[in-house]
Amino acid sequence: MESFWPALLEKLKTTLTGPGFQMFETAIAPLSLADGVLAVSVPSDVMALWLKEREPLLQEIFTRDFRQSIVLDVRVAPAPAAAAPNLAPAVERVPAAVETIPAETSEFDPKYTFETFVVGNNTRFAHAAALAVAEKPSVAYNPLFTYGGPGLGKTHLMHAIAQRALALNPKLKIVLVTAETFVNEVVNIIRDGSDVARWKNFYARFRRADILLVDDIQFLMGKDRSQEEFFNTFNALYETKKQIILNSDRPPKDLRDIDERLKSRMAWGLITDIQSPDFETRLAVLRKKVESDSTIESANIPEDVIQYIAKAPFSNIRDLESVLHRLVAHTEFFQTPITVDFTTKLLKDLIQTQDKHVTISTIKQIVAEQMKIDIEELSAKIRKKEIATARQIAMYLARELTSATNEKIGDTFGGRDHSTVIHACDKIRETIKTDHALLDLVSNLKKEILAR
Repeated sequence: MESFWPALLEKLKTTLTGPGFQMFETAIAPLSLADGVLAVSVPSDVMALWLKEREPLLQEIFTRDFRQSIVLDVRVAPAPAAAAPNLAPAVERVPAAVETIPAETSEFDPKYTFETFVVGNNTRFAHAAALAVAEKPSVAYNPLFTYGGPGLGKTHLMHAIAQRALALNPKLKIVLVTAETFVNEVVNIIRDGSDVARWKNFYARFRRADILLVDDIQFLMGKDRSQEEFFNTFNALYETKKQIILNSDRPPKDLRDIDERLKSRMAWGLITDIQSPDFETRLAVLRKKVESDSTIESANIPEDVIQYIAKAPFSNIRDLESVLHRLVAHTEFFQTPITVDFTTKLLKDLIQTQDKHVTISTIKQIVAEQMKIDIEELSAKIRKKEIATARQIAMYLARELTSATNEKIGDTFGGRDHSTVIHACDKIRETIKTDHALLDLVSNLKKEILAR
């Protein structure tokens, strides 16, 4: 188990967002792995629910990377009071029984600054807006709403804003949390009886902030009570001219199961988007990473290897950084020279050569073959269930395996709107969490596409 858990964490690092990965790294304790059962310990019921929702992801990783199927056994073992994490100071004194927010939710990653952010064609507008808000909160744009796929730099910009604003005015009260943290706090208070003192602490923390930054706001979808609390928090801050900054994987109008009043408020200020990086941006990111990370710099990665990685069809920045760390770790362990050939062999499950990069045409062809339909039907205006499902799977795989935007994918599938692509990806992503047959189908299709 000691050697297995780090290997699993390495796989999760390339899949989950920062806060999600941190949960696995710091809050989940592995207990055993035997007879296809992975037993882990978590500190709370809420954490257990969060982890069970991600069981399909773990099952997919085990099937794909460890060649075995597993069932997750989650055990709740609350930490003793003496070992509880350091708590952020409350805005006002409250009874000892009142929970406050873990300090890390309002700490900022020192690596995520404007100085370390690589500006490319895909981020130029979002970067300029973020910088303007950091230097003049509540004056430039309020709220600032940035959307884009995972690993493209949204969270980086959010931390950069917080740190620049605080450097310019150390007296600012800045709160940076994920929407998941916000929801969990609401759930915890309601679950424990809606204690008045705890609600007061909650309101004091969020509604007295000078700058409130909320990452992954799409997590509010379908959570009515949390939406109500956030709606009231938004109004309280906006009316007192406090800065609100939101990140999401989609624009406000495409947020499903969100109150229309709240969606309207999200769009009051400025909306910016971040697209997948082009070759020049990927190359700049890799060079910046090599220069700024002493561990990677000491590995002396040749320029042709950096160029090779930059040409691979990665759709986000996080994948690029993961490739560098994986490459350096293997070369240090095996004392192997870093060459293009070695990089190709080592990363064959992550990158493809330019001659074999994944295209939407290939995805459509393989999906049509495996699901026994005509390839033209994927782009046609046909609503038969089997055709619609195949089309949604193909769109999902196109989003997962290529750097194409939602708009580009929609155009390729018969000129459909980008919101149709988002809906298709959401539906497949949610369904494979509980439908193991669909999960197996999608996993097999992905393997076949990458093998072509």
